Amino acid sequence: MIDPRSMKTSFTALILLLLFTGCDIQAFAVKATARTTARASIALESHWDYELATSTMPGSIIQFEGMLTIVPEDEVILLTLMRAYVGYTYAVVEDLAEIAEVEGDYETAQYQRDRARYLYQRAKDLGRYLISLKKGGMEEAMAEGVEGFEAWLEKNFKKEKDAELLL
Repeated sequence: MIDPRSMKTSFTALILLLLFTGCDIQAFAVKATARTTARASIALESHWDYELATSTMPGSIIQFEGMLTIVPEDEVILLTLMRAYVGYTYAVVEDLAEIAEVEGDYETAQYQRDRARYLYQRAKDLGRYLISLKKGGMEEAMAEGVEGFEAWLEKNFKKEKDAELLL
């Protein structure tokens, strides 16, 4: 049987260790939640009720944006957010634009196309940020034009595994 005093001592030691080693419990919890949610996202992607699945997407995006403010360099959060923005925009926002256009409501169609552009831009910005975390100098290389950017790509993405970051 476990001695309650030794358990209390062990628990106290764990708390002190976490406090004095600078462990950010909030960041730890956010990372764990993000990984679990990312693994479980397959359920959303394969859910049979389109309306139910797509209605949850904005809430998920906001939740992951909140996580990103706590752990801004977390690759899982960044990748999940990028997928969520692109998936929502393609599945919902672009559909809304097309429906409005077919119905002759060109003002709403334009509004939804503008939304789509901003949402895709957010996904693109997150991707660029993720790449810059992994491989420095991308923004400078892009400022040099196509030749500078191609040289940067050749320098930083030599292995097939490196290319996964670009996809």
